[in-house]
Amino acid sequence: MFVEPQLVRGVVIGNGTVKATPTIPSRQALTPSVARTMNTMLQQVVLDGTGTNAIIPGYSVAGKTGTASIPYPGRDALLSGAYNASFVGFAPANAPVLSMIVVIERPTSTIFGGSVSAPVFQQVMSYALRHYGIPSNGTIVKPLKGAGVSIGSDLT
Repeated sequence: MFVEPQLVRGVVIGNGTVKATPTIPSRQALTPSVARTMNTMLQQVVLDGTGTNAIIPGYSVAGKTGTASIPYPGRDALLSGAYNASFVGFAPANAPVLSMIVVIERPTSTIFGGSVSAPVFQQVMSYALRHYGIPSNGTIVKPLKGAGVSIGSDLT
């Protein structure tokens, strides 16, 4: 479902009461079948693809990594060697509650979103899931490439 983002929940009127901004009706953006397929694909990015640094033990996570060249201001050209690294995702993937995007402008260690932004997502989203009391779905992650051990649920 498409839900139009709102930055203001309401306004305070002269007598001090809060008047809520009108709610905007949501609308179907994708068929349920397409949404399920995309969700599965985004979970695979985290489990087996470039987003394995976003794995959160005990939770299913879906997301997408990104690496983008930075355009030269005012020109139709790209800045040489300048990149934005990103990771956008949501959790729990099977029943999304929280979503987040991490964009690192001009990373220095590596330019790839899976290496730079996904670990930030993992740390902040792990905290947020616990802070807001979002229960673990008990997801047990299969062995990571080259790790030889499983990451099991350690969160309740």
